[in-house]
Amino acid sequence: MKRKFLNILLFLILVIIVGAFYLTVERAAEHYQSQQIAESLLKQVSLGMPRSMAIALLEDAAWHHATCEYSEHYIEDLFLYGNHNLSLTGSILLKSELTDNELIVTFIGVEENYRLFLYDHCSSLNLAKP
Repeated sequence: MKRKFLNILLFLILVIIVGAFYLTVERAAEHYQSQQIAESLLKQVSLGMPRSMAIALLEDAAWHHATCEYSEHYIEDLFLYGNHNLSLTGSILLKSELTDNELIVTFIGVEENYRLFLYDHCSSLNLAKP
């Protein structure tokens, strides 16, 4: 009887370990897919491009776009792609500065998910807790 109980207990532990491993791999795959969407869009935007043109290229595929206006001369845009879970989403950060009366892209890159809270103040989403 004791041996049967131990076998059942070991089987349950094995099921829990395999399940946890599967969930971890699945989450990593979802994050990878979201990041792939963002990285493919990065290739369409270049430094020196007008901000309006960059937004037109990035906004359609995004499920969220937050604009952070720090001054009339400097704006940051955050775009989120793929999975709607903030820990698994893909993201692009676009920074623009006013040059010759036009906002021009001065930075384009991927933002790490653990840093999304930095844009909480200018987003309609709660980015404080990814």
